[in-house]
Amino acid sequence: MMMTQQKNVQPIRDQQQLEDMKWALKRHCSERDYILFVLGCETGLRVGDLLKLTTKQILDLKGKQNKILRVKEGKTQKIRDMYIANYFEEVFEYAQSVPSP
Repeated sequence: MMMTQQKNVQPIRDQQQLEDMKWALKRHCSERDYILFVLGCETGLRVGDLLKLTTKQILDLKGKQNKILRVKEGKTQKIRDMYIANYFEEVFEYAQSVPSP
């Protein structure tokens, strides 16, 4: 049996590295991956929770004054309200263009 060495994975803390990653995702990956990265950075949600988001959750925020996204976290089962006005337009445009939920 082969032992695999565990890697120490650290979050990106440098603003320039974040911008570089956004640029690379926008250029070389799907818009979905880019939007998930932005949402993940801004909300701190786990990937599993990000993948459970629906376009309807975003589209329903259009007419609301406060752009607050309510999410039930999978691991802790806690309800979290996240203010997403700073990047809402970008996420909304993507949500409008996606045919699936």
